[in-house]
Amino acid sequence: MPSSPLATDPVSSPTIGTLSAQQEGRYLIAPQAPYTWVDQPPSVNQLLGALWVAESLYPDAYDIDLPAEVVSFYQTFYGVDLGTEDATLLLKEANTPGL
Repeated sequence: MPSSPLATDPVSSPTIGTLSAQQEGRYLIAPQAPYTWVDQPPSVNQLLGALWVAESLYPDAYDIDLPAEVVSFYQTFYGVDLGTEDATLLLKEANTPGL
């Protein structure tokens, strides 16, 4: 099933694209690789998603080095040596604050 344009390009939505949060870049898109980190299908990625949500929504309450956590997670759970640059790119695509 192809992804929704809303999920990949929220600005293209006539409703969402007009919101001030959208126009000012104050929105989040759940990371999707290799599966979404937040919702379906249920997977170990939701563990990483919990860190991402905590740091993204409450950066003053948490001090999580998200790129380092992503690199460690991918190595531990998928046996993939994801570099810091690739981890940062995943987080930037999600509009993660501070990146």
